[in-house]
Amino acid sequence: MLTASKFNNEEVKTIEANLKGSKIYFVLYFILFTPLSLILGLIGLAKKGFGYWPTALGFLISFLIITVYLFIKENILYKRDLKNKLKYTGTIMVLKKSRKRNDCMIYTDAKEIKKIDVLFFNIFDQIEEGDYLDVEIARSSKYVFKLNKGILALINGHN
Repeated sequence: MLTASKFNNEEVKTIEANLKGSKIYFVLYFILFTPLSLILGLIGLAKKGFGYWPTALGFLISFLIITVYLFIKENILYKRDLKNKLKYTGTIMVLKKSRKRNDCMIYTDAKEIKKIDVLFFNIFDQIEEGDYLDVEIARSSKYVFKLNKGILALINGHN
């Protein structure tokens, strides 16, 4: 059962820091996707291709659209959290675990939080189906402030 409660000052600072940190998408775009687009432009030189520059620009624009979408989506969720300052607190049961490539998800019995994205493999490996977890999670952005398994703190802190 989860209950809604207000953020404390430390949690507000954490969400503000994550909002500022979401600009990393544009850094990744220029460091990773721009050179990748120029390399993928070589595909356009293949027989019956569109040419180097149209292909490179096509990939560049596609990656830019994805980057802007992710940035806006994350910003909206963090700003909504800062406006409402609400989090869910309580105990949830893990119904299912899923690990596909680098995506580790746990599915819960809570109607407010159907799934939680676990960012670290070592934390994911400590969680089993049927476990009860104590959580503190932001309402909109789903940022996990605390995740405890009994007395074991899997995520504890606001950094």
